[in-house]
This record gives sequence, structure tokens and C-alpha cells, in this order.
Amino acid sequence: MKIRSEDIIVEGKTPFANCKLEREKYADILTSLITKYDDGFVLAINNKWGYGKTTFLKMWQQKLINLEFETIYFNAWENDFENNPFTAILSELNQKIGNKSQEKFKSILAKASKIITSAVPSIAEHLAKKHLGISHIEDLTKDIAESGIEIFQTEIEDYISRKKSIDDFRKELEKYLSEEDFSKRPLVFFIDELDRCRPNFAVEVLENIKHLFSVNGVVFVLSIDKEQLGHAVKGVYGSEKLNSDEYLRRFIDLEYSLPDPNIEQYCKFLFEQNDFNLFFNNRNRNIFGDERTQMMEFATILFGRNNIALRQIEKIYVHCGVAIKSFSTNSYVLPNLFLYLTFLKHTNNTFYNEIKNKQLTLQQLLDKSFQSIDSLFQTNYDRKLSHVISHLLFFYNNYLQNYSRLQGLIGINGNDQNVQFLLNNTFNDDSQLKDLIAFLNVVNNDSFLSDLSLEEILNKIELTEAFKK
Repeated sequence: MKIRSEDIIVEGKTPFANCKLEREKYADILTSLITKYDDGFVLAINNKWGYGKTTFLKMWQQKLINLEFETIYFNAWENDFENNPFTAILSELNQKIGNKSQEKFKSILAKASKIITSAVPSIAEHLAKKHLGISHIEDLTKDIAESGIEIFQTEIEDYISRKKSIDDFRKELEKYLSEEDFSKRPLVFFIDELDRCRPNFAVEVLENIKHLFSVNGVVFVLSIDKEQLGHAVKGVYGSEKLNSDEYLRRFIDLEYSLPDPNIEQYCKFLFEQNDFNLFFNNRNRNIFGDERTQMMEFATILFGRNNIALRQIEKIYVHCGVAIKSFSTNSYVLPNLFLYLTFLKHTNNTFYNEIKNKQLTLQQLLDKSFQSIDSLFQTNYDRKLSHVISHLLFFYNNYLQNYSRLQGLIGINGNDQNVQFLLNNTFNDDSQLKDLIAFLNVVNNDSFLSDLSLEEILNKIELTEAFKK
């Protein structure tokens, strides 16, 4: 098993064969869109970080190639070392379409060179050449004023020249695409991870697309997290009051968001990819039923109702996959509690560390654990949730007070001998509390399991600290 998950393989003939999220249908929708509206526009695929946009783009790109589209994939984040986005984008075009007819493409490069090269000298350079060796401050002051007029005139002339150069460049590019028969299908230019770039670079990419490359025959597909890109725009312009949505609307013609994936299928894929099947096949202990099924079912509940990014889910599974190797075949894994604690470590590290460092009372632990999965209780209550909280309380009690088991958790009412839960609870109904008490008693009545401390599971999870990226 690897510490880092490998990229999903994109098969040439069947690019979506390894897609576990059933997203080919969305690629078909977008393909029909760019086929129907092929005059040239900018499409933004807007989803949160970790939603699998990069994998989707690469699969969709291959599908378009199979349909005889010309495509370019440009990872903006990997190329933001380049100060001039215009140069970077033009280089990608040169490598892709310039190879068809390098001589003809030279005419585009010639037009581009007039845009890249600035004709305006700086005041410092202008004065340095003209006044090297001047000793009288009066002469220098007078000449600065005269030079300022000259430079301002030069800037006006340069503005007119650059505006004409941009028009010439766009006409030349459009002419080239038409002559080279790109007009049958648009050139699809994918720009990925724009929201992860340096803010200045991201904004300049947008402006270059709008002002320089917005021509018939080119469809730009931007992969973005619009909220994060909006923060970048505000940072560049130095104003939190800037309406970033309105700003981005100037550059984006259409916006599409990939629908929420099937979390159950994705968890099953990660379960297999991280070799959990192999581990559970060799297990001897199985007190609460099939551990494999438990973990997969609880993962679907935990991740499906918490709106966790796909990349975050993947990291949690990889973490669990490394840690679980340290369990022996005879030890208790308690897969749901193990998964829940790993989940907390990645999503609520403060709470996780409070547990690890014994900083919580039993009441505080109950309150915080219930709060952390309250949304799970609110919709379609599942007994697995009470199961996890009962394990957390019992084994934390052993960890906190030297194997205290049910002490402080459950008592017997002296009058009617009824079992009484000793902590204040915020469960929605009595059935959830009854489940919690029943699970606590099951653990307590197992002579081996009742001596387990939470420390043992935490130590397994902490083994992965050495493997942090």
C-alpha cells in the first residue's frame, strides 16, 4: 500500500472506465454544449477544492480527443512561476497548433511580440541616459519636467500602438484557426487549478483570456473554486468590498457545477484501493459483526452527511490504511470508532487533541461528540451513531480514570433498580438513549473488550505522524 494515492488512470479508448463517481454523463452534457455553441466562449466548472475536478477534466479531455476535438490542458498552478500569463498561454498554443504549420504560426508570434514588448522607457532610465554627470540640481529639476511631458506623450502613443497590436493579434489567431480547419470543431483549452495560483497570476490569466484570446473557434474551460478565486480578486485589488461575483461575470460566459457524487460508491472504491479487504480477511475478532461492512456503512453516513471534500475523504482513508496495519489479527479494531477519531483528526483537530490529551470531562466529551455529528442524528438516525458515541465514552473513561468502565456513566436507581444514565444528554428521543445504554453494557460485559483503553486506538492513529506529506 502506498502513502499517497496514485492518480486515477485515464484509459485512452474508454477514459471514464475508472471513474467511480459515474461522471461521464456530465461530460456528455458539456460536450453537447460546446458542440452547439462553438463560436468561442468561457465555461467555468465551479466546485469546492477536493471535488475531483482535475480528474474529471482529464477524462473529459480524452473523451473529446476521441471525438476528434483539438484540446490543450494547462495547469495554471504549476505554471504560475511565469510572470507573464500571456507568454505561458501562447506557448501552449504554439506547442499544440503551431506544429501543424510552424511557418504560418510565426505570423501570430510576430503580432504577439508587439504586445509583449513595452515601448515605454522608465523615467529613471530616461533621465539616467540624459543626465549622467549633471551636477546642478536646478538643471535636473527643469529636465524632469520636460522629460515628463515627453514620456507622457510616449505613453499615449504606446497605448494606441498596443491596442492596435491586440486587435491584430486576435484577427491573426482567428484567421489561423479558420485556415487550419479548426473551425469544424472548436479548440478546447482547459485551464485547471486557477484558484490555487498566485492572486496576480490568476487575475492576469482571466484578463488575457478575455482581451487577447477571446476569438471564434476557441472554448476555454476553467476549473475553479469560485469562492477562493473571489478572494484572490479582492486581494489583487486591495478591497474586501469589491463584488467579486460581478467581476468574474465579466470573464465567464457560462458556469457549471458537477453534481454531488455517490459517496457510498466512492468510499467503497477507497476501501478497496487502500487494501482494507485484505486486512479484514485475515481478522480473528469480530464481536460486533462483520467489521468490513460496519466500516463501509458508517463511512457512508459520516462522509455523506458532513459535506466533506472528496480529496479530504481520500486523505482520511489513506491515513486509516497506514494506521490499521499496526493492528494485530487478534486485537480489537472497533472500525467505526477508529474511523471517527481519524475523521476528527483531519476535520476537527482541536477536539481530537482534547481527547488525546485527556482535557475533557465525560460530560464535555458527550456534548462535543454529539455536536460534531449532530447533523447526522437530525436526518435518518442510524444506531451506528449511538454505537460510536458509546464506544468513545466507555474507552475514554478507561483512558481518563484508569479503567473506570461504566463508573460515572451508568448507575442503578436505588428505588426501582432501573438503569440510569448519569450524564445530561441532548438526544432527540428515548430510543437513542436506550441504544447508547445497551451498547455501553455490551462493551462492559465483554471481559476482554472492557479493559481496552482509548489510548491504544489513538496510538495507532498517531503512528502516521511520521508519514505526513
